[in-house]
Amino acid sequence: MPAPRPSAAAMPPASPSGRMGAAKSNQRMPAGRSGRSGPGGGNERSGRSKGSKKGGVGGPELMIAGGVLVLLLVAVIAFYFMRTGEQNIATKMKDDLEATEKENWKLAKEKVDLADSVARLWCQGDESIPDDKLKSAFAGDAKIYNVIFSRRKKDKRGKEDEKTVYTNDGHMGPIGSLNRTNDEREIHMEYAFAEGRTVELVKAVRSVLPKDGDPTNLGGTITVLVLAKHDLHFEKAKNPPPAKAAEKKEEKAPEK
Repeated sequence: MPAPRPSAAAMPPASPSGRMGAAKSNQRMPAGRSGRSGPGGGNERSGRSKGSKKGGVGGPELMIAGGVLVLLLVAVIAFYFMRTGEQNIATKMKDDLEATEKENWKLAKEKVDLADSVARLWCQGDESIPDDKLKSAFAGDAKIYNVIFSRRKKDKRGKEDEKTVYTNDGHMGPIGSLNRTNDEREIHMEYAFAEGRTVELVKAVRSVLPKDGDPTNLGGTITVLVLAKHDLHFEKAKNPPPAKAAEKKEEKAPEK
């Protein structure tokens, strides 16, 4: 005989969790909400993630831009200090040149004033002053290259006669002048060269007028050559910049 079926009363009641699980398993999720089901679910999520990446702040682009700005700032600062350094160097060179030039003019003036105090009367025709006195005034002076005294007078026949005395007979070669001059009262000063531009000098010349009412003695000149301190004027004269090559103009062939 077949076994008897258990009655409904004998069956154990179903648990609530079991019922809810069954209900959930029987329900369908709406399309598009689940990441697994529905044709547009995955694309919507990936689209959101791409949009968040494009619209975000930061990233490699910002780092590159920041690096470029830092480099520009460093370049500007370096350029500023470079220009400032160049200006300081130029200012210092100018100040040094002016100081050296002033020192050279001052030395030449001092020596020509000394020569004038010794030889003015001689230049005006005073025969009581021997030539050796003129030479001895600058004997052993390391700053002096040469001193030249000259005077002119007329003889009984009215013919002019000139006499010249050198304090250093060994320095009687030609003197070349630079285009750098300074005039102060009765003194004309200029930069000069001697011995083939190997000796740098300042040449100072003072004219001595004759005494009033003296028709015979015509006065003279005092020329002092002092050893100069080297500066940029001598440097440029020794090493002039090369001349610019003449630009050749291309001749166009006549049109046929």
